[in-house]
Amino acid sequence: WVERLIERGILMQINSHSLTGYHGAEARETAETLIQRRLAHVIASDSHNPGRRNPSIRAALERAAEIAGNDYAALLISNAASIVRGEDVCSRVRALAEERS
Repeated sequence: WVERLIERGILMQINSHSLTGYHGAEARETAETLIQRRLAHVIASDSHNPGRRNPSIRAALERAAEIAGNDYAALLISNAASIVRGEDVCSRVRALAEERS
């Protein structure tokens, strides 16, 4: 069902804490599956304060690179800026996923 959402233009964000296991095994496994299948568009955090709940973006990026490669991990970060600029990120993720198929 995630694929159908993406086909409709919905962007998928991976929470950095989910990918690093902070929120438990089930959240980590779900995040890893989205990364493996290249269904995520961005890694971000829900941290509201830099002093509490450090977002661990670096650890999440390292894990994403282990799972899906450096190019995809870099795209997950650069897409954040692309979203802010109003650029299309769906086609960039799709193109990279198709290269790996």
